[in-house]
Amino acid sequence: MSPNTIFFIVLILIIFMLRKHIKFITVIKWGYTDNNFGKTLNVSYKRFAGLDNYNFFFRKGNIVTISYDVKVEEGELTLEWTDRKKIIWQETFKEDSQGTFTTLADHRLHYVHIEGKNTKGGYHIKFTEKGNE
Repeated sequence: MSPNTIFFIVLILIIFMLRKHIKFITVIKWGYTDNNFGKTLNVSYKRFAGLDNYNFFFRKGNIVTISYDVKVEEGELTLEWTDRKKIIWQETFKEDSQGTFTTLADHRLHYVHIEGKNTKGGYHIKFTEKGNE
């Protein structure tokens, strides 16, 4: 057997063994528009199913507040705010909602993970940051 054939067989065996751990996610973004500028994120869509991610930078040790305004006409939308180590805040919406959540920034890099389940609507997220005197 040639080295290429052996490599191909080993690769197929590895994929076969890992098939339970590999997930393929279909993302549907119909009429999807997003505007991510600075510490503000505006998104609207006619249909969204799947995952999306955005990142934001803050000064370590500052007090950070997320303000959100979510519009859900159909389906379900989950917003999750994380840093590199932990989930800071997470909420699932099935109807319109507004609110805020405040925390101390332990790290500079933060993420907002969005999961849509056949949802229609949009959301507005704004972060405000205050120095920890």
